[in-house]
Amino acid sequence: MLQPRAVIEAGIMVKHADFCKPYSIDLLVDQGAIFELKAVSHLADEHRAQLLNYLLLTGSRHGKLINFRPERVEHEFVNTTLTHADRTAFEVDDSAWDDSVEQASEIRRHGEAFLRDWGTGLDLQLYVDALTHFLGGEDRVVREIDIVSEGRCISHQKVRFAGTDAAFKFTALSGSLENFESHALRFLKH
Repeated sequence: MLQPRAVIEAGIMVKHADFCKPYSIDLLVDQGAIFELKAVSHLADEHRAQLLNYLLLTGSRHGKLINFRPERVEHEFVNTTLTHADRTAFEVDDSAWDDSVEQASEIRRHGEAFLRDWGTGLDLQLYVDALTHFLGGEDRVVREIDIVSEGRCISHQKVRFAGTDAAFKFTALSGSLENFESHALRFLKH
């Protein structure tokens, strides 16, 4: 039986232990050409990142973004040379890690395990969702907290908690660790 040459909304299932998350490629041609189709005012970095995520998940090197909304159809290629082996060849620097914090050893164990399995560089929300799952799920982990300034509540913010008094943030730093730490400490102060 012949395989279809083009598959609309081709599914990708990302799994680790009992966690799984589905993704859907807009158009897959000849089981290898990946197209991400948009109808937006202009292509943005988030669209490129989405396609790059699909390329990394499938091991493909090239994909194409196509935007049908503008007067003239926009299109651009997204390419990567990163392999799964490249993305799993990392070292963990846990010299500043504090295992005395509630659930810290669980966060490190699960986080490193799925990073070793899937590799780095994927959609950040995938890692957040996986860690949330392994720590007990959305209902147990996500809480809304008050943001307080000068003694009064100025806002509410959803935060992911690893335990009673320990929150976590899974991030991909583009700046310095010191800058991130400074922002995190300001957030905690409020």
